[in-house]
Amino acid sequence: MKWPQILVFVYGVFVMIMGAIGGLGLMGSKPSPISIIAGSVAGLIILYFGYLVNKNPRVGYIGATIMAMVNGLQFVPRLSSENPLTARIIVSVSFAVVLALSAAHFMGKGKANSADMSSK
Repeated sequence: MKWPQILVFVYGVFVMIMGAIGGLGLMGSKPSPISIIAGSVAGLIILYFGYLVNKNPRVGYIGATIMAMVNGLQFVPRLSSENPLTARIIVSVSFAVVLALSAAHFMGKGKANSADMSSK
């Protein structure tokens, strides 16, 4: 298992944990059952994309990257709320995951291009 795939699995678990934290109101916000549901569903979708990497890496990584972008952008408006800690954590981690997966994509493209050049 390569590091980008491990990152996708860790991010999926992170999303599920943050959904549970939001749902139970552990970071100073009021409890929200919808956070548990949304975090679980989003986390399971991300874990599925991590599993899909073995069969179709392009779809798996692109799907995980899009989910990280959507998840991060969803919390941007909450950065100016009374208690922005949860939003800061989610936006920061999601942004880092998008950057890491994008970097992995371009590193892979660079290896593929150099292999093509050396075979000619």
